[in-house]
Amino acid sequence: MATFRAGLTGWIASLSAQSTFVFVFVSALALSRVVVPCLVLSCHATPRPLS
Repeated sequence: MATFRAGLTGWIASLSAQSTFVFVFVSALALSRVVVPCLVLSCHATPRPLS
């Protein structure tokens, strides 16, 4: 029973670590999909000289 509980705790810990990694990866992907077009548009749409 103790081994089962230890295994369950380890499984939950690894699962939470995986879900954290997936969450960070997905949020970074979504952020890049939003930020990159905005940067490209702001760079190309209004080519103002640096004063």
